[in-house]
Amino acid sequence: YQKVTAPEVILNGVLINAHNIEADTARNELIADFSKMLEIDTKEYEVTLNTSMHYSADDTSGTANYESVQALMAWTAAGTVDFIGGDHASLTKLAYNGYFLDLREFLNKDELKKYEPYFLYMDAAVSNTLDNSLENDVDSATVKIPDCTDPNSMKEPIPVMIDLSKNAKFGEIYTNSDALAVGLAQNAPNKEMLLEFLDFLIEE
Repeated sequence: YQKVTAPEVILNGVLINAHNIEADTARNELIADFSKMLEIDTKEYEVTLNTSMHYSADDTSGTANYESVQALMAWTAAGTVDFIGGDHASLTKLAYNGYFLDLREFLNKDELKKYEPYFLYMDAAVSNTLDNSLENDVDSATVKIPDCTDPNSMKEPIPVMIDLSKNAKFGEIYTNSDALAVGLAQNAPNKEMLLEFLDFLIEE
């Protein structure tokens, strides 16, 4: 009965490293404000933001991130998550692991122009080096990851994240970081609603 009568999820995001009481309150307010702006019938439709997941950009061995990575891989492969939010460092690491869409392939010409001031980047050349590190006997830990805010320092910059460092509502969720962003997940199922959410965030 609960499954049949549950609201349809029309946007599903994961906010990594945001698990605390204050973050839960700010998350609920963010969802409420977005739902109100779009006049979403919350009895029929639901926006979900998962704040229970931890991911460390400094975990070079991958052991501390194992469960989170397994969950994110499953969700993105299944097309059940629309975006992942968090701090620049953690999202950059996820970007180089192939979690995010190339925004040039997702946004149309007008949208690219609109969002370009908020773009954060990864370097395709560095990504290729990391992908081929085992084959070329290169220690991936020694590969220098360029600053995601500086595409001029990259050989092949690809826009993969939207910067939200100046967004007050995200700042209330992430009180421990002021460098915040979202990356759009591969196989994101709710692309139209995802664009509405991005508009809501950058215009807030």
